[in-house]
Amino acid sequence: MEISVEVPHDSVFTMKCIPPHFTLRSIPGTVYHHHLKTGVAAPGFTGKLVGSDSLSLKAMTGKKRMLFFFDRFSYPCLKALNAVQQFQNENNDVEVLLIGLDAGESELKGILTKRNLSLKAIENGEPIADKYYISALPAFFFIDEKGIIHKIQNGYGGEVNLRY
Repeated sequence: MEISVEVPHDSVFTMKCIPPHFTLRSIPGTVYHHHLKTGVAAPGFTGKLVGSDSLSLKAMTGKKRMLFFFDRFSYPCLKALNAVQQFQNENNDVEVLLIGLDAGESELKGILTKRNLSLKAIENGEPIADKYYISALPAFFFIDEKGIIHKIQNGYGGEVNLRY
């Protein structure tokens, strides 16, 4: 038995069926497979620090950095918070920066205060996450003094995994 189905021109196989809230973005030619790799320069960014002015990645040149991409509704992100603070306390030579994807200043300040954390945090970091092609949370990027990505870690598997 053979079934023949005629597919209209504006079917699921065309761009007309993509909902309007989806946006397509062009991927720079320097990035392969839509993600960053170790050994390449970290994309620059500027973001608004909670309780302060803006901060750029360039301003942190000369220091080791760990970027912690965070979502307040993600259980693994919330679970990682204390370990990230412990990492910061034990590694004075590494500047830890929490990048909140879904939270403004009041939400991030509330989370940090409630948990008694002293991490630097950038609010509304979705544009930064786009530059780093974040597809899983939490995501950790370890960047060396020269601005080169040293290590990338997606997900949280306990304190043991937070090593520079």
